[in-house]
Amino acid sequence: MGNKLKVARAERDVNQEQVAKAVCFHRDTYFRIEKGYRLATPEEQKAIARFLKKPVSDLFPEQSAVAS
Repeated sequence: MGNKLKVARAERDVNQEQVAKAVCFHRDTYFRIEKGYRLATPEEQKAIARFLKKPVSDLFPEQSAVAS
């Protein structure tokens, strides 16, 4: 999961802190989600995907299957 977030973040040319700020998370929260240390809630998934301009299912395929 984390690699997909990292790649999408790199495509937008933003760092973890910028993503976290844009989606109203603490940077550490975003870091933990990106590294796979913490699962993102459906609301967090949507916020991150919206900011990174990617479908939720592209960024969180494992979690999307579970949430469905």
